[in-house]
Amino acid sequence: MILKTLQDAILHFADTKNCIAYMADLRWPDGVIRCPTCNSEAVTFMPSRMLWQCKTRHPKRQFSVKVGTVLEDSPIALGKWLLVMWMLVNCRNGISSHEVARTIDITQKSAWFMLHRLREAMQGTGVPLADIVEADETYVGGRLKNKHVSRLKQGRYKDKTPVFGMVERGGRVVAQVVPSAHAANVLPIIAGNLSKEETVLFTDDYPIYDKVASLGFQHDTINHTQDRFVRNGIHTNTIENF
Repeated sequence: MILKTLQDAILHFADTKNCIAYMADLRWPDGVIRCPTCNSEAVTFMPSRMLWQCKTRHPKRQFSVKVGTVLEDSPIALGKWLLVMWMLVNCRNGISSHEVARTIDITQKSAWFMLHRLREAMQGTGVPLADIVEADETYVGGRLKNKHVSRLKQGRYKDKTPVFGMVERGGRVVAQVVPSAHAANVLPIIAGNLSKEETVLFTDDYPIYDKVASLGFQHDTINHTQDRFVRNGIHTNTIENF
């Protein structure tokens, strides 16, 4: 089921059975429920407690869909966790703990705890990016036109935070704050997050990327002045959109 709006998510996750079914589909996509302790498929669902019980005798025979996840041991209802997940991945500008607290009626401290757990889980598996990857750097901060004239004289990037990012076309993203957009800061991130055997890296012609080929990666550039934005499939539009 596709939940397109916040209202859809609220109505769907208000039913505990829907929440359990949704989590079960994520954890066991083949439809076979397995005990997280012994991996046995001989389990029985207990509707009265919304738990499964493993037929093999061992500690922690009874388990829920939250066992082994970042939701484990949390007293917050599963429906509220799933609703915050939906908000976190669908709100383009991010969400604050205060907004979460108001929306699902919990304390700001609990909302802060939930968001930190979910963001930690979203960091990825550590598997290198592969296939076609685009890289670019940017500066995050206030708009130039909104700055006081005294700040304008200090340069367009004054007081802005440099961020370097890479995106696997159709897949994952790696982005992090860097001390500055210099090769010494950017090249180690490229080397540590790409698969040399399976990756073609596209960047613009900024000089910090001149030594990418020396790291052992296939590398091509797009010159936004001469080539505009796309040349034979080579572009950085995806990472710039991100």
